[in-house]
Amino acid sequence: MLATLLTIFVYQKCSNHDGTYRDCTFKDNFVDLTTFNLISVIINFITLGIFILFYLLEYNRENKCIKYLDIDENIPTNNLKYEISLYPKIEQKLNILNIRYRNFCFGMFGMNILNIVLSSIVVYNYYGGYKSIIGMLSETFLIVDKLYTSINIAYKSVKEILPYSAYMKDYIIFNTIDKKYKLKKTEEIKCIYENKLFKNNNEKENKEIILNYP
Repeated sequence: MLATLLTIFVYQKCSNHDGTYRDCTFKDNFVDLTTFNLISVIINFITLGIFILFYLLEYNRENKCIKYLDIDENIPTNNLKYEISLYPKIEQKLNILNIRYRNFCFGMFGMNILNIVLSSIVVYNYYGGYKSIIGMLSETFLIVDKLYTSINIAYKSVKEILPYSAYMKDYIIFNTIDKKYKLKKTEEIKCIYENKLFKNNNEKENKEIILNYP
């Protein structure tokens, strides 16, 4: 809330009728507003609403990853990229989630840039000294940090077909299917063979891969 409702929570000075200045109150941010200020406040609340929707989407994505996937430190981090081909329904669900997450991140980035620009103009018009600068910079930093992390995770998840966790800050990667949904080894081999999931058409090489399947 603090980082999106910038025109409300960043310190500002308001003018009195006698030409003197006072600290703007909470009420001042909603009463007798100019057209530009009113638009800025509306954009503030729209941005807050978008952030709430984003966190719901992020929470849903994380839950789906936890539900269908697992982390196994004994296998390569890129294992899921190949293993998930055996589970087309799970792959489709995760791809949709990752693409939706990425697109929402870019949309949210654009909305926040607009919000920061408009709010900066309002704060400049009601400049209250170093308190205004510190307040604006600190709240903007919170937004930029969150956006950078989210966009980086979203971009890597789609590009590398690896669902990175949005909450675990060490870039934890889900690298295998959860045990509840995992096929037995014989079923996996059958699935590989019958669906011809290998890119090459060399039958001998395919059989060797199947025989050496871990």
